[in-house]
Amino acid sequence: MVDDAMSGRCGTRGLRQATLAALVALAAAGWAGGAAGQALPLGPSDGGGSPVEIEAAESLEWRQDEQLYVARGDAVLRRDDVEIRADVLTANYTEGEDGAVQVERATATGGVIITAAEGEVTAASAVYDLVRDVVVLRGDPVVLTSTDGTVTAEDTMEYYPGQGLAVARGNAVVEREDQRVEAEVLTGEFEEVDGEQQLARVSATGGVLITTATDIVRADEATYDVRANVATLSGNVRLTRGANQLNGDFAEVNLDTGLSRLMARPGGAGRVSGLLVPDQ
Repeated sequence: MVDDAMSGRCGTRGLRQATLAALVALAAAGWAGGAAGQALPLGPSDGGGSPVEIEAAESLEWRQDEQLYVARGDAVLRRDDVEIRADVLTANYTEGEDGAVQVERATATGGVIITAAEGEVTAASAVYDLVRDVVVLRGDPVVLTSTDGTVTAEDTMEYYPGQGLAVARGNAVVEREDQRVEAEVLTGEFEEVDGEQQLARVSATGGVLITTATDIVRADEATYDVRANVATLSGNVRLTRGANQLNGDFAEVNLDTGLSRLMARPGGAGRVSGLLVPDQ
């Protein structure tokens, strides 16, 4: 009798466990269908940081064995003031001892749009490392649009939300009104002004080319102060205005006034030269 009773209790416990598993499966199936469009709030991504929210228009799958969420159809991930939209969005997570879910990495593919305080970025794909707080975007090209201009990159763009920093790589370009800065790598720094993030400085390295309505300036490296609208250049500087050209090691160019100042290398190691062509 004892054995039978024990067997009965074990059988009942096994049935309860099977029922619970079925309910979990049904819940996951519901997320994959009926609950689409509803937000799925998740725990802090770093064990104490900001929570993450995921939603989708078509389906939201929970793959427990893979510790993965898959959102499809106008999928959205939100964290603080960063919002990522894409056709498909996957989120890898870890689970703490208390059962809390911590999203560590999200991958977005297809029609990616990232909206943040610094502006809006469009790309073909993006990977968001929530632990390091960096988004790496790829596209042809990646485009960042802000109130101060547009930044594009043919290869990748790294965006650091917490630092207000964006790094564009591969034929990177900053366009602002009738001014254009090109280089292999452009690093944009944003600062808060009157409650909103604005592009403050741009550092350029590798084949720097600055184009304005009147001048073309080339150099190895440059720093562009957006508010002052002044570019400081170094390394093989060549400034061309019409048929005239000035050469030097360093230069400071005021893009508002058109005033340019070229300097030789300190210590007399170099010279400043110019080719001035009279009007014909």
